[in-house]
Amino acid sequence: MRHLASTAPPPGEPSAGAPRTARPAVDLICDTKGRFLTGGKPGPGRKVGSRNALSESFVADLKNCWELHGRDALDRVARDQPEVLLKVVASLMPKDVNLSIGPNAASFAETFQHALSLLGNSVEPPRLRRPLRTIPPKVIEHGN
Repeated sequence: MRHLASTAPPPGEPSAGAPRTARPAVDLICDTKGRFLTGGKPGPGRKVGSRNALSESFVADLKNCWELHGRDALDRVARDQPEVLLKVVASLMPKDVNLSIGPNAASFAETFQHALSLLGNSVEPPRLRRPLRTIPPKVIEHGN
């Protein structure tokens, strides 16, 4: 088990890369492979709302870019790279579509009656020219 001290360079002293803000030293307890052990004291982490600020800034920049180039860029991509436009449209489609399709008898009857009235037909069923002949039932006996 080893301890690592994480410190930022003192204020005013240049560091490699972009300038960093000073952070207090934090003791990090690691195993021999450099992995953090459970129960160790966590570092300061990111500032509250920093990820939200980045997202809001990105969306605002995207909105400004769309207002400048949106329709022209969309037309150019549709003309020159239709496969890219297809990928974008597909990525915007929902992954799961749950459809429930079934007959609705009440709705069908209402639509049918409305169609009949538009055609000038009555809703009453047509009368038969002659009464239907009734066939008397035959009883068939089975032998056991």
